[in-house]
Amino acid sequence: MTGRHVSEPKGFQRATADAALETLTKADGPRRFLVADEVGLGKTIVARTIINEMMRHRRRPVVVFYVTSNLNIAHQNRGKLLEFLTEKEQQQASAPADRLTLAANPANRPKHAKLHLYTLTPDTSVPMYRRRGGFGRLEERALIFRLLRGRFPSLDTDAFYAKCKGNQAGEASWRWALQRHEYIEGVREIQNRFIESLSNDQHLKLEDIDAAAILDAADNQRPSRLMGAFRTALAMAVLQDIQPDLVIFDEFQKFREILIDPPHVVPDPVAQALRGGRGSGRPAVLLLSATIVLDAVG
Repeated sequence: MTGRHVSEPKGFQRATADAALETLTKADGPRRFLVADEVGLGKTIVARTIINEMMRHRRRPVVVFYVTSNLNIAHQNRGKLLEFLTEKEQQQASAPADRLTLAANPANRPKHAKLHLYTLTPDTSVPMYRRRGGFGRLEERALIFRLLRGRFPSLDTDAFYAKCKGNQAGEASWRWALQRHEYIEGVREIQNRFIESLSNDQHLKLEDIDAAAILDAADNQRPSRLMGAFRTALAMAVLQDIQPDLVIFDEFQKFREILIDPPHVVPDPVAQALRGGRGSGRPAVLLLSATIVLDAVG
């Protein structure tokens, strides 16, 4: 599969990719590899080579999460990671969703037969990053409202509607966001995963997951904390459904909190899941950095 002219990896880049692949694909190994090079020495080319090689040995699509500090960098490097594909294939391989929660709707997932690439940031895809919580994007809240109301029809109240909509959103924008999730393929399965994740949430601590418990939480939690918990549960549901094969953290020292739990704080489940590591069902992790930060990778 070739797209536009692709620069072949130099010898040292190929050697690095080969060493990384051996570590990342070894079932009983750490499945974590650090590439620390000066700027301009081709860390993205190494990552692209690794992705391409993983595709050659899989019958199903290779699912890759590329995580970096902001979406502009993510979008800029997406083309470099997919350079070996044609322009049409690049579009098919790129997830329309730029945050985990929105990938709960299969319409926002890639369609390519061999590769699914999600470009993400901690701020958008780890809802409780730095314990801030937050409302997220309007489309996220509309999706959460659709899923919860679909499972518990008695949540269709003016109060809960207003909680999810938020004070800043206009009615027309909110209805537009709801329409984007009017039909969700396989909605029952993602609802089940969402509810299960919500039952394990360490912030809401709901004993029962039903309409009454959710309405009670909506009345007693800060709106940003409530929505942060909903978004975290939905992100976990998506991770369980998609199950990435490889997570790439680019310039991870800018968001090292994702790799190291702060002391005396309940570990964030989304951050923990993204770290990968040993064990079946956990993704391999490729760390890219222009500087070595030893305490962030151990």
